[in-house]
Amino acid sequence: MEYFDDPIMVNGSVTADGELDIDQLTWQNQTYSIISSGRQWDTDTGRHALVEAAGNIRFEVALERSSFAWRLKRVWRNQATA
Repeated sequence: MEYFDDPIMVNGSVTADGELDIDQLTWQNQTYSIISSGRQWDTDTGRHALVEAAGNIRFEVALERSSFAWRLKRVWRNQATA
């Protein structure tokens, strides 16, 4: 697991019930298609979600409440992609 606080671009939406629905994210000039979404939770700073991209790469992303900016918080990479 690697920790970050990097800005990311996200193609997705927030559902009527406040859930993050993410289709793609772009980080460090690479775009990842999201194949599944997991747990979501709120903190003082925003809404967090766990998502998985092809290649067994998992991300924790956050939508900051104050600025509506997306941030990448953590990455878990498949050993073959590290």
